[in-house]
Amino acid sequence: MVHDGATAGGFALARRAEKQRAIHSSADFPVTADDVILNVNVSVALNIPVPIYTGRAGAPLTFKVLPGSAVAILTGDTFDGISTLPLVAGMTRTITPYNDGINAGYGVD
Repeated sequence: MVHDGATAGGFALARRAEKQRAIHSSADFPVTADDVILNVNVSVALNIPVPIYTGRAGAPLTFKVLPGSAVAILTGDTFDGISTLPLVAGMTRTITPYNDGINAGYGVD
């Protein structure tokens, strides 16, 4: 079967993974359900609110904090059980929504 780019399934997921955008300030909020990779480069520490895990429909979200950037702090849900997740310059972290019926939030890779 040939995929022409308009079909669903694995090919659509591969194309989605290519979507990137920059965060330079709070003017670049909100983080949306369509975001896949966010490249963070801020001059002062910035809290970045992420959507509650149910808003991601299981889709992971990657944050790359560029070298020279100030700290970015993820907020808005839990991240492996903690309420904030600080990210420093040069760090890349992927958060993946989970819900096992008892525990819920984002797992951190």
